[in-house]
Amino acid sequence: PVDDGVTKIVFFGNAPFADGRGEDSNVTNLIAELTGAEVYNCAIPGSYLSASNVTFDPDVEPLDAFSFYWLATTFCMDNFQIYDRALAAMPEADPEISESMELLKSIDFETVDIITLMYDASDYLAGREMYNDANFTDPQQFTGSMAAGIELIQSTYPHIRIIVMSPTYAYGLED
Repeated sequence: PVDDGVTKIVFFGNAPFADGRGEDSNVTNLIAELTGAEVYNCAIPGSYLSASNVTFDPDVEPLDAFSFYWLATTFCMDNFQIYDRALAAMPEADPEISESMELLKSIDFETVDIITLMYDASDYLAGREMYNDANFTDPQQFTGSMAAGIELIQSTYPHIRIIVMSPTYAYGLED
Protein backbone atom coordinates (compact mmCIF):
# COMPACT_ATOMS: atom_id res chain seq x y z
CA PRO A 1 0.00 0.00 0.00
CA VAL A 2 1.00 3.55 -0.70
CA ASP A 3 0.57 6.14 2.06
CA ASP A 4 0.26 9.40 0.19
CA GLY A 5 -0.81 11.36 3.27
CA VAL A 6 -4.34 11.84 1.92
CA THR A 7 -7.29 9.94 3.41
CA LYS A 8 -9.15 8.32 0.52
CA ILE A 9 -12.62 6.88 1.05
CA VAL A 10 -14.62 4.84 -1.47
CA PHE A 11 -18.37 4.65 -0.92
CA PHE A 12 -20.55 1.77 -2.11
CA GLY A 13 -24.28 1.49 -1.72
CA ASN A 14 -27.50 2.68 -3.26
CA ALA A 15 -29.88 5.58 -2.49
CA PRO A 16 -28.34 6.78 0.82
CA PHE A 17 -25.13 7.67 -1.02
CA ALA A 18 -26.44 8.02 -4.62
CA ASP A 19 -29.26 10.50 -3.99
CA GLY A 20 -28.20 14.06 -4.71
CA ARG A 21 -24.72 12.94 -5.78
CA GLY A 22 -23.75 16.38 -7.11
CA GLU A 23 -25.30 18.38 -4.28
CA ASP A 24 -23.53 19.83 -1.25
CA SER A 25 -26.03 18.01 1.00
CA ASN A 26 -25.09 14.54 -0.33
CA VAL A 27 -23.74 12.42 2.55
CA THR A 28 -20.43 11.66 0.80
CA ASN A 29 -19.91 15.32 -0.10
CA LEU A 30 -20.58 16.33 3.50
CA ILE A 31 -18.03 13.76 4.70
CA ALA A 32 -15.45 15.18 2.27
CA GLU A 33 -16.14 18.71 3.46
CA LEU A 34 -16.04 17.84 7.17
CA THR A 35 -12.99 15.57 7.08
CA GLY A 36 -10.91 16.87 4.19
CA ALA A 37 -10.83 13.33 2.80
CA GLU A 38 -10.76 12.58 -0.90
CA VAL A 39 -14.02 10.72 -1.54
CA TYR A 40 -15.13 8.49 -4.40
CA ASN A 41 -18.89 8.00 -4.53
CA CYS A 42 -19.40 4.71 -6.38
CA ALA A 43 -22.99 4.21 -5.20
CA ILE A 44 -25.32 2.65 -7.76
CA PRO A 45 -28.88 4.01 -7.75
CA GLY A 46 -31.54 1.31 -7.74
CA SER A 47 -29.10 -1.46 -6.83
CA TYR A 48 -29.35 -4.12 -4.18
CA LEU A 49 -26.71 -5.41 -1.80
CA SER A 50 -27.62 -9.00 -2.73
CA ALA A 51 -27.73 -10.59 -6.17
CA SER A 52 -30.84 -12.35 -7.41
CA ASN A 53 -28.77 -15.17 -8.90
CA VAL A 54 -25.70 -17.01 -7.64
CA THR A 55 -23.95 -16.55 -11.00
CA PHE A 56 -24.11 -13.43 -13.12
CA ASP A 57 -26.28 -13.65 -16.23
CA PRO A 58 -27.04 -10.30 -17.88
CA ASP A 59 -29.93 -11.81 -19.83
CA VAL A 60 -31.66 -12.83 -16.59
CA GLU A 61 -30.82 -9.95 -14.22
CA PRO A 62 -28.32 -7.35 -15.46
CA LEU A 63 -28.65 -5.30 -12.25
CA ASP A 64 -26.94 -8.17 -10.38
CA ALA A 65 -23.63 -6.84 -11.74
CA PHE A 66 -24.00 -3.91 -9.36
CA SER A 67 -24.72 -5.90 -6.19
CA PHE A 68 -21.96 -5.52 -3.62
CA TYR A 69 -20.17 -8.84 -4.18
CA TRP A 70 -20.07 -8.42 -7.96
CA LEU A 71 -18.88 -4.82 -7.56
CA ALA A 72 -16.04 -6.08 -5.36
CA THR A 73 -14.99 -8.49 -8.11
CA THR A 74 -14.62 -5.59 -10.56
CA PHE A 75 -11.74 -3.97 -8.70
CA CYS A 76 -10.37 -6.98 -6.79
CA MET A 77 -10.30 -9.36 -9.74
CA ASP A 78 -10.26 -6.90 -12.67
CA ASN A 79 -13.75 -8.07 -13.62
CA PHE A 80 -14.94 -4.86 -15.32
CA GLN A 81 -16.33 -6.81 -18.29
CA ILE A 82 -19.28 -7.72 -16.06
CA TYR A 83 -20.22 -4.03 -16.05
CA ASP A 84 -20.03 -3.81 -19.85
CA ARG A 85 -22.20 -6.91 -20.24
CA ALA A 86 -24.76 -5.58 -17.76
CA LEU A 87 -25.05 -2.18 -19.41
CA ALA A 88 -25.39 -3.77 -22.84
CA ALA A 89 -28.44 -5.61 -21.47
CA MET A 90 -29.83 -2.37 -19.97
CA PRO A 91 -30.24 0.05 -22.90
CA GLU A 92 -32.07 2.62 -20.76
CA ALA A 93 -29.91 2.37 -17.63
CA ASP A 94 -29.61 5.32 -15.30
CA PRO A 95 -26.59 7.37 -16.51
CA GLU A 96 -25.35 7.54 -12.91
CA ILE A 97 -24.50 3.82 -13.14
CA SER A 98 -21.97 4.51 -15.90
CA GLU A 99 -20.66 7.53 -13.99
CA SER A 100 -20.10 5.40 -10.87
CA MET A 101 -18.45 2.59 -12.81
CA GLU A 102 -16.11 4.92 -14.69
CA LEU A 103 -15.12 6.46 -11.37
CA LEU A 104 -14.57 2.98 -9.90
CA LYS A 105 -12.31 2.07 -12.84
CA SER A 106 -10.16 5.15 -12.18
CA ILE A 107 -9.38 4.38 -8.52
CA ASP A 108 -6.00 3.01 -7.46
CA PHE A 109 -7.04 0.82 -4.53
CA GLU A 110 -3.43 0.58 -3.34
CA THR A 111 -3.90 4.19 -2.15
CA VAL A 112 -7.40 3.77 -0.70
CA ASP A 113 -7.64 3.95 3.09
CA ILE A 114 -11.32 3.23 3.76
CA ILE A 115 -14.25 1.57 2.03
CA THR A 116 -17.67 2.46 3.38
CA LEU A 117 -20.84 0.67 2.42
CA MET A 118 -24.46 1.40 3.16
CA TYR A 119 -27.53 0.08 1.43
CA ASP A 120 -31.09 1.04 2.25
CA ALA A 121 -33.98 -1.37 2.84
CA SER A 122 -34.39 -2.22 -0.86
CA ASP A 123 -33.33 -5.85 -0.37
CA TYR A 124 -35.79 -6.30 2.47
CA LEU A 125 -38.63 -4.54 0.63
CA ALA A 126 -38.02 -6.71 -2.46
CA GLY A 127 -38.35 -9.83 -0.31
CA ARG A 128 -34.78 -10.95 -0.78
CA GLU A 129 -33.38 -13.41 1.74
CA MET A 130 -31.23 -12.03 4.54
CA TYR A 131 -28.92 -14.97 5.38
CA ASN A 132 -28.16 -18.60 4.62
CA ASP A 133 -27.00 -20.69 7.58
CA ALA A 134 -25.52 -23.29 5.22
CA ASN A 135 -23.47 -20.76 3.21
CA PHE A 136 -22.34 -17.61 5.02
CA THR A 137 -21.02 -16.02 1.79
CA ASP A 138 -23.99 -16.76 -0.48
CA PRO A 139 -24.19 -13.70 -2.80
CA GLN A 140 -27.96 -14.14 -3.09
CA GLN A 141 -28.35 -13.26 0.58
CA PHE A 142 -28.04 -9.79 2.08
CA THR A 143 -25.46 -10.86 4.67
CA GLY A 144 -23.80 -13.35 2.30
CA SER A 145 -23.12 -10.80 -0.44
CA MET A 146 -21.75 -8.39 2.15
CA ALA A 147 -19.55 -11.07 3.73
CA ALA A 148 -18.30 -12.37 0.37
CA GLY A 149 -17.46 -8.85 -0.84
CA ILE A 150 -15.70 -7.92 2.40
CA GLU A 151 -13.68 -11.17 2.41
CA LEU A 152 -12.61 -10.55 -1.19
CA ILE A 153 -11.56 -6.97 -0.43
CA GLN A 154 -9.70 -8.00 2.74
CA SER A 155 -7.78 -10.73 0.92
CA THR A 156 -6.88 -8.43 -1.99
CA TYR A 157 -6.33 -5.16 -0.11
CA PRO A 158 -5.70 -6.03 3.57
CA HIS A 159 -4.64 -2.44 4.35
CA ILE A 160 -8.12 -1.02 3.62
CA ARG A 161 -10.40 -0.41 6.60
CA ILE A 162 -14.03 -1.31 5.92
CA ILE A 163 -16.93 0.50 7.53
CA VAL A 164 -20.39 -1.03 7.23
CA MET A 165 -23.22 1.36 7.97
CA SER A 166 -26.79 0.28 8.51
CA PRO A 167 -29.65 2.18 6.91
CA THR A 168 -31.37 4.78 9.00
CA TYR A 169 -34.14 3.53 11.23
CA ALA A 170 -37.65 3.64 9.80
CA TYR A 171 -40.89 2.12 10.98
CA GLY A 172 -44.00 1.16 9.06
CA LEU A 173 -47.33 2.78 9.74
CA GLU A 174 -49.25 -0.05 8.07
CA ASP A 175 -48.78 -3.78 7.56
